[in-house]
Amino acid sequence: MKQDIGAFFGLLILLVGICLPVHGQEVNFLDTIGRKMRYFAVDNPIWMEELMEPRYSDISLAYGAESGGYRAAQQADRSREIAFKSEGSVTIKDVRLWGSFGYRNAREDSTRFGHQTRRNPEAPFYFASYGANYYERSDYQLQVRGQRYFSDKRWSLYGGVDYILGDHFSNNDPRGSIDVFQVDGSLGLGYQLAREWQVGIQAAYGYGQEAVEVGFRNEQYALQSTESPYLNYTVFGYGWRVQDWLLDKGLHYQTNMKRPAFKGYVSHKAGADRFYAYAGYKSDQQRYQQVLRNESRKNELTSYTSNAMDYGVQWHRKTAAGQLYVHLQGLNKRGKDRLPAAGNGLNNYVYDNDLYRAEGAFSHERARWQYDYEGAMEYVQERKSDGGSGTLLDYTQIHARLSFVLTRMMGSGQQVYMGLAVLTSHTPALQWELPLVNENVFHRYVFYHDVNYHQTNSYGGELNMGYRQPLNGRGFLRWGLRYQQRIANGFEPVPEGNSQYRANERSRLNITMAYGF
Repeated sequence: MKQDIGAFFGLLILLVGICLPVHGQEVNFLDTIGRKMRYFAVDNPIWMEELMEPRYSDISLAYGAESGGYRAAQQADRSREIAFKSEGSVTIKDVRLWGSFGYRNAREDSTRFGHQTRRNPEAPFYFASYGANYYERSDYQLQVRGQRYFSDKRWSLYGGVDYILGDHFSNNDPRGSIDVFQVDGSLGLGYQLAREWQVGIQAAYGYGQEAVEVGFRNEQYALQSTESPYLNYTVFGYGWRVQDWLLDKGLHYQTNMKRPAFKGYVSHKAGADRFYAYAGYKSDQQRYQQVLRNESRKNELTSYTSNAMDYGVQWHRKTAAGQLYVHLQGLNKRGKDRLPAAGNGLNNYVYDNDLYRAEGAFSHERARWQYDYEGAMEYVQERKSDGGSGTLLDYTQIHARLSFVLTRMMGSGQQVYMGLAVLTSHTPALQWELPLVNENVFHRYVFYHDVNYHQTNSYGGELNMGYRQPLNGRGFLRWGLRYQQRIANGFEPVPEGNSQYRANERSRLNITMAYGF
């Protein structure tokens, strides 16, 4: 049923796009800074009319593959992905509208301790097994944004809706399924203080649910009394109360989610310079309940609340000499669980994450050539602490990226580009703790692996190339290929950990074909 609904939304947006080709405006495929500004407006719709094209349509199909043992413990050794996306904007009188539909199907091989969605990695409760499971994950995402000015453009009303449906399942024991839906809506009001200044506020609310089920086709797996890759375990917090469920059916739980949020905006124009600043707060409230279907009741498992502050400043200058773009942003997240009455309502699991990112870009054209330079640096500090088991993982990482793209614009309208990027990641500090008396199967297959993974430094490169062909009518086709290779060093095995962990390589391939008009 959920897949049918998602397919309906996708078909609807696709038909709308097909019905508007005569009126479409061709998007500047080369304008990488312009695309950054567009998606900045998607996240901050108060600036839709200023930063987004009045009218465009883009339909893309992509294939991705990733492999290599250099990964976090709960990621897959190998994964393949097919994705479809249709998006576009339209202006009807004084209303700017933007919409997007996306479908993604990912197939993961050799995933351990990860019977959960990829959208909620800090979950304080989930099912898991240390056997190498195959997972298939399908997600449908619908996004809509809109903005309208009134009162001679002194006031503006803006907002949007995000809707996600997901179907995740594994087909080898212990097999299971996860049904997901998430809905988020926002509404804001902007005011033009003066010709050069604009301010705005926005309120948002989200609701969702993840319904999880685990079972066995071969019931003998569930009846084993010794540690086995076919047993399913429950994980509370970060390694506390990890225990096996010796049942072949009836393993159901659901996570109910609420997300109240608000955001503030201010922008300023000064000649050719544009400044945009924002700050927001979101509270992600999750409630975990075991579903006892035979008894028609629910058993409280745990609850979790994560509070996040998100803020940033963006600067953009566009002149005849080229474009300059700088974006500074920060995210501070604090999360903790609260055990039910059986645990006296105490807090056991704490999750902290601080992220600071600086990104800059410069683009200019000269005699049928376009040059794009980009650089980014990211500082991340993550801390996971579990009071019941005394488990702690606290690390700091610095990521950096430099890239250059060269594009040739031919007289007949074709465009060919090639780009190179250098990637690096450094871990200046890492601390971990675990009393050996509390060690369990989670620590042997997840915790020690992640200590080894996060302590390393890595470096790599990326090759990016593509071609754009204009069509006889309005529109164009484009193809793109991206390949990334990353290698790690500085590996020092944890004595108590799995001595087989020596992986130091990870690669990724993406192929894209798109039609724009």
